[in-house]
Amino acid sequence: MKKIELTKWIEQEIDSSSMLWVTKQQIEEQTQLIAEAFDCKEEKLVKIESVCHNDTDSGPELRLIDNEIESRTQLLQQLQRNLTEIYKGPNKQNGKSTSDCLDNGTNNIFSSSYLVDVSKWSSLSRSDLRTIGTIIFE
Repeated sequence: MKKIELTKWIEQEIDSSSMLWVTKQQIEEQTQLIAEAFDCKEEKLVKIESVCHNDTDSGPELRLIDNEIESRTQLLQQLQRNLTEIYKGPNKQNGKSTSDCLDNGTNNIFSSSYLVDVSKWSSLSRSDLRTIGTIIFE
């Protein structure tokens, strides 16, 4: 019974950790792309001011950049919500709130840890850890 329970839990933990890694990579990428779009917008604004104050040709370009920034910001917010949901998933079963699960209670969803249920990991006995090791390498 204990082996089946640990098998289910470690499979969930591995799946959740994989999703965490991918989601955090996407958040990093989108954050970088938003910064680049802001830089591009700033360069366009400087160029417009230096060339001519009434340059109407640059309006569509700036709107495109603003649209890109807005859509990437929305995507970034969705990824952050997804990250929170990943932490919530397995921990709902344990009766834990999301804040109990995020980065050892610091509520930092951007921690470097990819463990979802840190308290479960720390409460495992040596026997449980051996069983998990066996499960993983079977």
